[in-house]
Amino acid sequence: MECFESIPLEEAPRPPRRWSVWDKLVVAMLATTLVVTLGFFFAPLAKQRWEMETRLQQLERERSFHEQQSRRLSWEITALQTDKTYIERVAREKLNLVAPGETIFQFGTMAPSGPAPRR
Repeated sequence: MECFESIPLEEAPRPPRRWSVWDKLVVAMLATTLVVTLGFFFAPLAKQRWEMETRLQQLERERSFHEQQSRRLSWEITALQTDKTYIERVAREKLNLVAPGETIFQFGTMAPSGPAPRR
């Protein structure tokens, strides 16, 4: 049994590790499985995020509209409390009021009187 020389493991040369076709196939299948699993896990979350961002944009537009409306109404309240000419204009336009001594001329089409003519 002494015909075999004893070589310590540290000094034994190792052949370079080569990947076989099967090794590559197994790694590819594992990677594909991981990607598909993560896709199924994150797809609902991505959809939920998109829906929430869409809703946030809608709410920001509504907030902007309401802020603008609030500023307009605040201005109108201040004008109604302090500006007599504005009060007169609102009374004329919205309430159809006239000042004493004024004559109002209305232009428009009159409704025909009687039945419509036959042809």
